[in-house]
Amino acid sequence: MEGSTALGVKEKTNVFDVTEKAVQECLMRRQIKASVSFHEQSWNYPKIKYLALEEESPTVSILIPTRDRIDLLDKCITSIFGTIEYKNIEIIVIDNESREERSHIYLDEIKKEKRVKVLSIPGEFNYSKLNNLATEKARGEILLLLNNDIEAITKGWFEEILS
Repeated sequence: MEGSTALGVKEKTNVFDVTEKAVQECLMRRQIKASVSFHEQSWNYPKIKYLALEEESPTVSILIPTRDRIDLLDKCITSIFGTIEYKNIEIIVIDNESREERSHIYLDEIKKEKRVKVLSIPGEFNYSKLNNLATEKARGEILLLLNNDIEAITKGWFEEILS
């Protein structure tokens, strides 16, 4: 029968409006700052975007273990700063016995950026151990663990993760 949800949720044109209103009212009752929307690709699930106001926002520590491979690390860090607007971050580069001279030069250079720290941890490369040790030095309430070969390519990715 035409208009039946048995044929699909899109048959009822008001279902999105009603769902959006119900979710928005729920968020308001709970005093959660967020917006609700639907996307064509995921029409059956509302998308909730939590609004993180800068002055209320938690510090996020981005931990990036590395050993040499400055070509990758530079692309990673450059892409982070090029795609996020969120100001309350610190990047902790965990240097695990880099040996190349250009690595040491690069690491000394990025330390000049006030939101970047370089933490030297010797020993065998162990991703979990390096991140755990760096966590002890992190100021952030939220931790984001990244590989040094990650390149952010889309603006808003960080804010989406954070929300």
